[in-house]
Amino acid sequence: ETVGEARPFAVESGRPAGATRGGATRGGATRGGARQAMEIVMPAAQERTHWVERSSEFIEATSDPLIVGARLLAAVLLMVTGWVAVKWLVASPAAPSVTRERLSFESEVVPVLVERTGHLDKIEVQAGEPVEAGQTVAVFSQPVDDAELERLEKEIESVERYIDEQQQELVSLRQSDPSGPVRNDGNAQAQVRICQAEVDAARERMVELEEEARRLVPLVRLHKVSREQAMELSRKFEQTELQLVQRELKLRKALMAVSDDVVETPQEVWQGSKEDKERSIAYIESSIRESEEYLLTLKSKLQSIEKRTVSWTFVSPVTGIVQSVDANVDDLVSDGAPLVTIRRMNPQHATVGIPEQFAQKLSVGGEFTVYVPRLAWGQTAKVRSLRHEDDETWAEIDIVEPDETISADLRETEEVEVWLMR
Repeated sequence: ETVGEARPFAVESGRPAGATRGGATRGGATRGGARQAMEIVMPAAQERTHWVERSSEFIEATSDPLIVGARLLAAVLLMVTGWVAVKWLVASPAAPSVTRERLSFESEVVPVLVERTGHLDKIEVQAGEPVEAGQTVAVFSQPVDDAELERLEKEIESVERYIDEQQQELVSLRQSDPSGPVRNDGNAQAQVRICQAEVDAARERMVELEEEARRLVPLVRLHKVSREQAMELSRKFEQTELQLVQRELKLRKALMAVSDDVVETPQEVWQGSKEDKERSIAYIESSIRESEEYLLTLKSKLQSIEKRTVSWTFVSPVTGIVQSVDANVDDLVSDGAPLVTIRRMNPQHATVGIPEQFAQKLSVGGEFTVYVPRLAWGQTAKVRSLRHEDDETWAEIDIVEPDETISADLRETEEVEVWLMR
């Protein structure tokens, strides 16, 4: 149909029919090829235009100094990170050298002494057990001593009676008239001699007690004399001192009663008698004051005994392992006597045996890790010294940061792992 339509066109135009068909055919082919070429070329051209526009935008964006600096910094960080990674891969340490050995901690023996005398009712620890500072070790009791209470009560009554007598004597002496006649008393001289002998005996007894006290003091410090013996000596000393004061006063009164005969002219000796009276008053007043002070001391002792704690607990002063129990239940343990002996661990210093091939990697001042598997406890150790014995090296070490909370659980000898990082 196309050819039929073209043919009349060709006749009318005066061209050969064949030429017209051929020309029409070639012309159609040419126009079709052009359209196909444009369809192929146009997308490529559009894509090139798009990339040109993107490139222009990129160039414009990279021209901003802040963006350029940020991108340079990012590039530097990437380079540094890569260098560190390469360095770590090249210098990566090998696995630690590990050896299982026996480690012995340094320790010291601490005898624990009783601080006050008491009856041992109960022991709370046994030999070989760990103990912590502040833990109860024993329970003591000290019932009130009825005999001591009775003795103190009697002594208090005696001193109170003596003070009353002295106060009565003081009143009588103040009311006396020294100017009156003094009559001879045949028994006065004999009484003076008796009183003087009693005073001398009391003074000699005081000297004996002082010598005994000087002898016992060092023995008390060495815990070779019980506290009860020392207290008994103190009581004897106080009693003798009181007797001496009483006897001296009695002697003074006897001397005042002495007179050779009836004084016919009392005014001649009135002044001397007055001075004697004043001295006697002063002496009695001093004796009363001393007795009252002594009475307060006795009452204070009595109150302390009556208020004494019936029982108390004794706690350990240190942390460690009980090595021995040095007292028995129901014993009366004196102040300063040993109760238990505790071996206190020093978690900062220890000794560990190390195989020779392992020891070759160590030096004084070097460090390695000590790990106790039983306690899951590990610490850094520094070598203090090295010594070689029987194909084995012994390292004396210092724990750099000892853990005091774990020391109570440490044994004197522990199975440990020694880690040496290389």
